[in-house]
Amino acid sequence: MKKLFENDAKTATVFVDTTIGYIVLRLSGKVNFEDYKEVMLLLIQQAKEHKISQVILNNYNLEYDTPKSRIWFLTSFVYQVQRTLGEELSVAIIRPRNNFQKVALNTLVSLVQGQGFKFTIRFFVDEPQSIEWFQESN
Repeated sequence: MKKLFENDAKTATVFVDTTIGYIVLRLSGKVNFEDYKEVMLLLIQQAKEHKISQVILNNYNLEYDTPKSRIWFLTSFVYQVQRTLGEELSVAIIRPRNNFQKVALNTLVSLVQGQGFKFTIRFFVDEPQSIEWFQESN
């Protein structure tokens, strides 16, 4: 797995594995809106560039993301994903330890699914389980 990006605050890191064909986004600590938006847009770009349709969103160590980030995710990001990558996307999500973030993430996923997007979204305990799911799907 190769590191593609890490922000200055070290709260957002993107990795790619071209062997199995997936991208990992790890969010940790307190992520401000600018860093959140930058890393999410990078995720789309890298998935397109590497022709990858499997993504792990690892939020395990995420302590805080801004309400503005979540609104932008729902009103802009998912549409950009759909336009750029299509809906044949498998998303593995590692839930945060932080209970507030866990509730916020569950709500966000419910809202995305309620909007009719066809992304396959599953929750996992850790990255190895997610990778196993990707390998079984291939």
